[in-house]
Amino acid sequence: MISTTYLSSSSTPWTSDALEALLAQSRSSNAEDDVTGVLLYSGGSFLQTLEGPAQAVDAVMARVQADPRHTGVDVLRREDIAEREFAGWSMGFRQLPADRVEDIPGFTDYLRTGHVEGATARRAVDTFHRMFRDQMADPLQPRDQG
Repeated sequence: MISTTYLSSSSTPWTSDALEALLAQSRSSNAEDDVTGVLLYSGGSFLQTLEGPAQAVDAVMARVQADPRHTGVDVLRREDIAEREFAGWSMGFRQLPADRVEDIPGFTDYLRTGHVEGATARRAVDTFHRMFRDQMADPLQPRDQG
């Protein structure tokens, strides 16, 4: 089993309806393929983690990289895992305002330069995972577990 986290930019802005359609389709196909994960969208950029069998996660990544709605797909981390961090979500989702994404090291660098690497990429992934879990545990936050 693997976990892959990537950043990408959208080629055009996403409406709420378009995001809902993407989530519905992703949740359905992820459930069929035993893929779980979380997605953050902010200001035209995506930060996503996918977990599951390597072949299934790699197939999702191939679709993302071929999708003309994504540009600058930058894989921050791809690693073998013993267990899932987001087992309960076929695709957890959060849309954050720009001032919140500044809390994720590396994310604002990506927005500025289109690339993040090395230790900054690892910190970005770790912070993203922690923020997502913390938000899901916050009873005042609306839940979108998918």
